[in-house]
Amino acid sequence: MNDNDDTIRREAPTRRDYVKYGGTVVGGGLLAGCTGDGPESDDSTSNESSSEESDAADDERYTVDLSPVGKVEFDAPPKRVVAFDRQWIHIAYELGHGDAVVGAARPDSLWFTLHETLPGVSIDLDGIESFYGDQIDKEVLYEIDPDLIAVDPLRAPTLEGLDESDIEELERNVAPFFANRYSWTEGYDGDETYTYYTLFDLYEKFGEAFEAQDRVAALREVDEDLTETIHSDLPPEEERPTVMQVGYYDGEFYTYDIEDGGIHTRHYREVGARSAIRETYGDDVPFEFGTAVDFETLLEIDPDVLIQASSLFYGDVEGVSHEDTVEEVSEHEVGSELTAIQNDAYYPGGTPYAGPVAYLFYSELTAKYLYPETFGEFPGLGEIPEEEQLFDRQRVADIINGDI
Repeated sequence: MNDNDDTIRREAPTRRDYVKYGGTVVGGGLLAGCTGDGPESDDSTSNESSSEESDAADDERYTVDLSPVGKVEFDAPPKRVVAFDRQWIHIAYELGHGDAVVGAARPDSLWFTLHETLPGVSIDLDGIESFYGDQIDKEVLYEIDPDLIAVDPLRAPTLEGLDESDIEELERNVAPFFANRYSWTEGYDGDETYTYYTLFDLYEKFGEAFEAQDRVAALREVDEDLTETIHSDLPPEEERPTVMQVGYYDGEFYTYDIEDGGIHTRHYREVGARSAIRETYGDDVPFEFGTAVDFETLLEIDPDVLIQASSLFYGDVEGVSHEDTVEEVSEHEVGSELTAIQNDAYYPGGTPYAGPVAYLFYSELTAKYLYPETFGEFPGLGEIPEEEQLFDRQRVADIINGDI
């Protein structure tokens, strides 16, 4: 990709342009006119009409500037969207454009479980086609024929099946890439300039693309109210429990740094969580985050609260449950000594790659996990009594359903 070009707007007519404009693309422009055996038209009238139509089209166009993509020009909200990471699909549905989603890497693991606990919200995922098997299938992308590819162009070369030449080809022949993946972890390590966005600033970029800024503003207000509710009742820092997010698999605990930057740890910051790892080791953590530690190391850290990544959605995975994970850890000789196990404080967590609505739930649930005496205990997904809910479910449902 050309580093000096901050736009991925396609200047020359493409196959999709011919389809979109009914074959009237001529010489890189759009010309209105007629052909056939009818009366000859007045050239000046035809040219004037063409100019007026072109001016009207220009007036309808709008540009969204998103790092690392640059400036992308739209003439209407995207009608056919594909995405690799599930958060972009969440966002499309939350912006009222779920019907635009026609392709996903794994349509069976989009995880709208939390959304569907909202009153009157149902998510229809029928008809979403997979373009990913062992790798990205570029030819399937051509067949799906999207007008927006929700993949970060700097992440795309890390995916099996795409290299930089493939990205340039798809931008030229199919659709622009449009996403910013590394704001989730603030972990981009390349040479290009990269802007990290907050969750709602990034949501705003997609709101601009879909011309749904009113929904963004409304959901942002709900989020701000939730944050204020939590912050107004937080106990003093020294009274807060220590917490550790893990991914337990096959006898080992994969580690997360809840104090690093980025969107994926947002809910821990929202509830003022204390990192059990940092409390134990300070800045001299003896392992790399993302790697696995054994039971003995976890007991050395001994967090007050354990949160299992993604297990809120284990019900969507056949043969797996959060309860099974807790039981396996509690039956281990060392695991049974963990404070979190003894106090029934090993809780289900969410996937970090999700949209703003899921993060409302994450903040609420984490507040309940850490401070049950203040915010009420977690009784189970979808079972929180209305008087103990920390944000207005009906308001969020109305926003998703377009009743702003």
